[in-house]
Amino acid sequence: SEGAKYLADALKVNQVCVSIMIILTTIIPYQTLTTLNLDDNWMRDPGIEHLAAALVVNHTLSALNISSNNITDEGIQHLADALKQNQTLTTLNIANNKLGPMSPVHIGKALCQNQTLTTLDLSKTAITDTGTCHIANGLKKNRTLTTLNISENKLGPMGALFISRALRENQTLRSLNLRNNDIRRLGAKNITEALHINCSVSTLNIGANRFRDEGILNIVGVLRINQIISSLSLDNLLITQTALSHLVEALKVNKTLTTLSLDSCKIDGRMCTSLNEMLRHNQSLTTLNLNNNRIKAGGGQLLAEAFLHNKTLTTLWLSNTGIGDYGAKCFADVLKVNETLTTLVLLWNQISTSGARDFAEALKINHV
Repeated sequence: SEGAKYLADALKVNQVCVSIMIILTTIIPYQTLTTLNLDDNWMRDPGIEHLAAALVVNHTLSALNISSNNITDEGIQHLADALKQNQTLTTLNIANNKLGPMSPVHIGKALCQNQTLTTLDLSKTAITDTGTCHIANGLKKNRTLTTLNISENKLGPMGALFISRALRENQTLRSLNLRNNDIRRLGAKNITEALHINCSVSTLNIGANRFRDEGILNIVGVLRINQIISSLSLDNLLITQTALSHLVEALKVNKTLTTLSLDSCKIDGRMCTSLNEMLRHNQSLTTLNLNNNRIKAGGGQLLAEAFLHNKTLTTLWLSNTGIGDYGAKCFADVLKVNETLTTLVLLWNQISTSGARDFAEALKINHV
């Protein structure tokens, strides 16, 4: 039975390879395809080898998605070698492949030479601190990559240190996603210190990284002086009243941050007093995500009252926050006079017919 399993697996790979060859022999002569999505297939390394060979001669493909394809070091080596020569691919998604220890080495070397790639997704690829070192070395020399997603990997404080060193030299990266690693307090400190120097990163996702007040205070320090960051995600971090108060004070003076996500940060109704204060004074935020917090009806009232004064926020996410009918009524009342809020998301809030009636009355008046 074990031999039959191996044979069956081999036949699956062979079938996929044949299919890939048919695709490649079809598209190469015409040179018109710009986007190819092969997510969640069985290509494995042999299939990637065929794709890599095509990338060397193809002059039109700009986006390639090969996530979830059981790719290992061998396949990544073929792909990286092709990237050293390819002059058209700008977007590459390798997510959700269990890459081996040599894959980051190959990718790092490719980044040193490639001059066209702008977006690279390496999320869920089991990259460790050692692997991050090679990726970071590539970033130091690369001058085209603008978006890097390295979320949901195995980065610790040392991996964050390597990335921070790259950020001190790289001035082209615009978006960095480090979500759901394990960089902790020291890693957050290193990243934020680099952002005091870096003048390019405008979007930062650093949530779910197991740091608390001290790490958040380091980020607050960046917001006080950094005039580049426009989008910040601190999801899945335990934010205390102390940390939130410092964040609010920074946002009173910050003029560049437009999107802030505090999803699942254990913010409760009492802490909404600080958020109310921030919304009254901040003049740059346009999107605020407070999903999955314990805001309840009292916190909903405090947030709603802020919109009697706030003139910039256009999108507010409050799903699964327990605001109930009373919180819904508070927002419905505000919608009668607020002229800037265009998107309000209140999923899973136990809003009944009463809340629906309040919104219905508000919508007769609100014309934003």
